Amino acid sequence: MEANFILIRNIQKKVKVRNSLIKAFDYQSWYDADRLIDAARAEADAILADAKRRAQEVLEHAYQDGLAKAKEESAERLVTASMRAHQMLQMAESDLIELVKLSVEKLFGDIGDEVKIASLIESGLASLREDYRVTVHVAPEMEAQVKAALPDVLSHFPGIEYFDITADPRLSRDAYVLQGDAGIIKGSISDRFAKLNTLVEQALAAPQN
Repeated sequence: MEANFILIRNIQKKVKVRNSLIKAFDYQSWYDADRLIDAARAEADAILADAKRRAQEVLEHAYQDGLAKAKEESAERLVTASMRAHQMLQMAESDLIELVKLSVEKLFGDIGDEVKIASLIESGLASLREDYRVTVHVAPEMEAQVKAALPDVLSHFPGIEYFDITADPRLSRDAYVLQGDAGIIKGSISDRFAKLNTLVEQALAAPQN
C-alpha cells in the first residue's frame, strides 16, 4: 500500500507540521493555495497601481483643464478691465475737453466783441502788411467801437499807407472783411471760436509719448 508521503527539505515556515512529515496531497493543496494567494496579491497590486495611475491622470487632466480655464478667464477679465479702463479714459478725456472748452468760452466771452474783432483784424493785417491800401468792413453798430479799439494800428504795419474802417450793413455784428490790394480776408468771432474748440480737441485728444 502506497504511503503518500514525500520528503520536503525546504518546507515553508507558515506550514506547521509534526516530525517534519506531511502528506503529499496536503502539501500540494497548501502549495496551490499559496500560489493563488500570491497571484491574487500580484493582481491586486496591479489593479491598485493602475487605479493610482488613472487617478493621477484624472487629477492631471483636471488640473490642466482648470489651469486652461483659469487662463482663459484671466484673459477675459484682463480684456474686460482694459476695455473699462479705455472707456474711463475716453470719458475723462471727453470731460477734460469739455472743461477746457468751457474755460475758453468763458475767457472768450468775457472779452468785448469790439476787442475780439480788433484782434482778428490785426491778425488779418499781418497777411496784408505789404498792401498799400486796406479797408476794413464791419457791421454798422460795431464801426465806432472797432475804430476806438484800433487807434494806432498803422504803427504796427508801416507798409500800409491807407487804412479805413467802414460800416457794411450786410455784415453781422461779429463779422468783418479786410479788403486789400492783394485780396480779401473774411472772418467772424463765431468762426474763430469754432477753430479754438477744434484746436482744443485736437491737442487734448492727441496721444502722449
